[in-house]
Amino acid sequence: MKTILFFSLMSSLTLFAGEGHGHKEKKEEHAEHKDEHKDEHGHGDEHGEGTSENGFKLNEKSTKKFGIQTVTLKAGVVEVPREAIFKGLNEVNVYRFRDGFYKRIDFKTLENNKDVLKISSSDLKSGDQIVIQGVGFLRIAEIAASGGISDSHSH
Repeated sequence: MKTILFFSLMSSLTLFAGEGHGHKEKKEEHAEHKDEHKDEHGHGDEHGEGTSENGFKLNEKSTKKFGIQTVTLKAGVVEVPREAIFKGLNEVNVYRFRDGFYKRIDFKTLENNKDVLKISSSDLKSGDQIVIQGVGFLRIAEIAASGGISDSHSH
């Protein structure tokens, strides 16, 4: 069942990272075979726009399908539910959504309550959004966007 869920996730994600999936062509040159990159769900029509500095992108359909939810930050201390925290082997992060890009960022815990954490980070500003649901799916997408998972796509 986990394998089916994983492949379902991977087939429905549209990921943008670095220079796409290895192409160095200009957008105009790449547009001539744009439809070849669409999967059975119609995803993949815009790729190669993300950078490792900005993070990675998901299309709107994938965001909805996997229940990615965010809260918008206001000035001051940020309160996030525990579900917003991603715990890796050697790090603890939150995912920020800014200008269409998701990015895993570091933070400092200011207060640790039962259900919420008060955090601060130099990588957060008013108007940013913090992912509060779906962080596990975002981590898989981030790994795939960075080339950590083969998408078996070639020319």
